[in-house]
Amino acid sequence: MAINYIPVFAAPITFDKAKSYKAHTIVMDGNYIYVSKKDVAANSTITDTTVWFKIAANNAVLNTLTTTANAAKTAADTATTTANAAKTAASTAQDDCNNIKVALFSIPE
Repeated sequence: MAINYIPVFAAPITFDKAKSYKAHTIVMDGNYIYVSKKDVAANSTITDTTVWFKIAANNAVLNTLTTTANAAKTAADTATTTANAAKTAASTAQDDCNNIKVALFSIPE
């Protein structure tokens, strides 16, 4: 019976010997892409075939996917900034309305 798993990209994707990685994590080192076979302890080398499996040479497809992912993150960040600005504007408008209500319905003594 086959076991299915969903690999995840390391963040950042560049291999860092000082970091530990969970099983099925994809990293890049130089011109190659690797996936971890199991949890990887910090200070393991990328050439340790007991924990890392070289799956491909870095290529145009991966570069395109990386560029697309980075563009999506930028768009999401921009949308978040826009939403936060709209929230602030709505809050300010609500405060203005409340101030107008108070000014219109206040009875001077």
